[in-house]
Amino acid sequence: MPCFDFLDESDIRAGMIGFQVMAHMAFPTDPLKRQEFKDVMNAWFLKLADRPGNPLVVWRGDPSRAAISHLLHRRSSGPAEQQVLREVGTVVAKGLVAGEALILIQQLAINDPKRASVNKACHMLAAAGKAGQWVSGRMPIRYQNPKSLRDQAWTPYKSVAHLWAAHNILEQETYGEMDGTQKRRIVFFDPKDTLLLLALAEEFRRFGETHIPHGQTGSTLSPDETWQVPSDFLLPERSIDSSPITNPVYLHALSTYRASRRPGYAQ
Repeated sequence: MPCFDFLDESDIRAGMIGFQVMAHMAFPTDPLKRQEFKDVMNAWFLKLADRPGNPLVVWRGDPSRAAISHLLHRRSSGPAEQQVLREVGTVVAKGLVAGEALILIQQLAINDPKRASVNKACHMLAAAGKAGQWVSGRMPIRYQNPKSLRDQAWTPYKSVAHLWAAHNILEQETYGEMDGTQKRRIVFFDPKDTLLLLALAEEFRRFGETHIPHGQTGSTLSPDETWQVPSDFLLPERSIDSSPITNPVYLHALSTYRASRRPGYAQ
């Protein structure tokens, strides 16, 4: 199983755990793209570090000259910052949908574990996309066809769907207004937010790796493919809020769902 290696990072990236996580969420199968994104963020924060009154503490101690030299070399030979960030923005919309699918599967499993499936969640999300709804991570659902949603969002981001699920929930909790006061957004450069995200993601991972839909032999998330935190990496406690589905669009889509009989497709 793929495992996050946070402990062997060089000193220039020691405080960048949040963006290492985000890099894996955006590019779960492409280490080169992950490195490009991390280099862009490291360079950005290196510039911020020299600004007077900058409150962000990104590194544990000052980065070494060698680490800065390596970073500058990669940035000079790598793609432009805006190109990297545009690509991240494109893939984020897919990851958010994959995370939302896992949230729906978990909610469906509350009342009927065996009938909670990927296909059912994709059907519900496509219906929400047609209705112009957004994922709980506050971005529009750009798919209106269940198969396209599964092929383009769930399948390529299945290995990090638990991380996106955690992100969506935390983003929903910290976005918007409450009692007239603006709530703080989740931020990846805040270590507390990152640890909370990882803690909740691990709960979703454990659910997905043990949940086996009706008629299937494999679990919703593959233990051999799903990214996970090292066993000795300490995390805070954060459980999944097992609340039922209340969205009327989801409920209507659920009532009209008919399981696929195609071989290899979850019911």
